[in-house]
Amino acid sequence: MAVAISAAPGQGIYTFQDAIEHLVMFGRENTSRRFRTDIVNAVVQAYEEVGAVSDWEYFKEHLRIKIPARVNWLIDTYTHGVGTITERELKSATDFPDWIKYARIKDNDIVYEVQDQLASDLVNLTADKNPGEDRSAETWTIYQNRFPLPRDFRRMSAPFSAESWGAARKTSLEDMVWKERYDFYSGSTRTYAIVGNSDGTGGMSLVIDPPEPEETVDFVYVRAPRRLKLTGETFPLRGVDATANGTGVTLPSANTSNDMLGAFIRLGTAAVFPTGVGGDSPYSEQRRIVAVVNATTLIVDSPWSGTYSSGTGYAITDPIDMPYACRDAFWRCCEYKLGIVRQMQSVTQLNKTWIQALRLAKERDAVDSRRRYAKGWPDRMGNFSDWRVNV
Repeated sequence: MAVAISAAPGQGIYTFQDAIEHLVMFGRENTSRRFRTDIVNAVVQAYEEVGAVSDWEYFKEHLRIKIPARVNWLIDTYTHGVGTITERELKSATDFPDWIKYARIKDNDIVYEVQDQLASDLVNLTADKNPGEDRSAETWTIYQNRFPLPRDFRRMSAPFSAESWGAARKTSLEDMVWKERYDFYSGSTRTYAIVGNSDGTGGMSLVIDPPEPEETVDFVYVRAPRRLKLTGETFPLRGVDATANGTGVTLPSANTSNDMLGAFIRLGTAAVFPTGVGGDSPYSEQRRIVAVVNATTLIVDSPWSGTYSSGTGYAITDPIDMPYACRDAFWRCCEYKLGIVRQMQSVTQLNKTWIQALRLAKERDAVDSRRRYAKGWPDRMGNFSDWRVNV
């Protein structure tokens, strides 16, 4: 997902590096390898916790899917062949549609499921959803009613189609299986379910019924924050031999990678490692990396204010992908998570402080200024419909 940034380049952006430095100062301990590992783990845990604890307005995205046409398809052969090299292979007389990997195949009232696509005209069916015997020269119905959701998916609103008068109704997977087998009708999307993918990656899929051909379905989903990986703390994520001019940055040796896309690069004013604003050598400028040209060259989102000659210190770190409303809650949660890892005596108080900061963050997440009470403006406005803790 794109990282939201302010109009001024790099301003108001806090990063993984800033969070680490915050906990180093908070812990008031040495910077040994073990302690740094504790800090990194605490930051990542807090980042995931704050991102998941509420449906923050900042993380809401609009998504549209298009349902492909349901087709009657001529099947060349199905080879059941259990224990052979061609086990459960379904071959088409022509190339399958490009969405066949996610297709359902219906033979009268029996539904088969595709496990893998082996070639443009060849798929492998699942072990439990197949004809169970060799078949040939038959016409089956191929359609798609399951749609993989984005990898950053957390939760979603009820979907609605262009032709419907209202949103679809959420139902169970059991009900969807029954409808698919015995109640195969057409029309605008009426019901939906959310199920886990069977690939073991933790992904989710949207199941809709009926899958009306050529219809578009819209919904709003809550995404997860961008992953945290680049700390800016170790080589090659930091060094003292960068040069920069315009929108380009050249690093020493072959140190770039595609993991740096969307991260921020910070430049200092001397041959020292740049830190956050609270560190010993605060960075001079920071920019978002938008392209990796080659093993040594990066492109940033806007020109540098100055020219940085050879010997400039740099640090590359991921942004904290959270709204301003969450910032204080994130710092407090970092402290609480570190308190747990380090078994600090103050962990109970740290928990209370984090919960209080979370309550205030939820209040600040009211992004519009409409009146919420009959007697004028409240001191704090907020939506507590998803509030899960007592304070």
